[in-house]
Amino acid sequence: MTNAIGSAQVLNHWEAGLRSVPADVWARTGLRVLILAGNELTVLPPQVGRLRASLGDMAGLRELRAQHAALTDLPVSLGRPARLRELWLRGNHLTGLPAP
Repeated sequence: MTNAIGSAQVLNHWEAGLRSVPADVWARTGLRVLILAGNELTVLPPQVGRLRASLGDMAGLRELRAQHAALTDLPVSLGRPARLRELWLRGNHLTGLPAP
């Protein structure tokens, strides 16, 4: 289930059969919650950690849910999130977290 493109605050791709994050995710503004749980992603692209206050960089992302998504690594950019308050990663194959 996906909310309207553009300024939707929640984007839900839970168990959507994804192997990569759709490119349109990075063009969204006003996104507060990104749900990628239950997919086969293995990695998250560096864009997920770019939380600057510029259009299209998800400046307001507060919550990233990527539990049980087959992740084996996280981008270094996720080590310094601007506004991220909740990061759900349970049930992945991670061996470490990016340094702040």
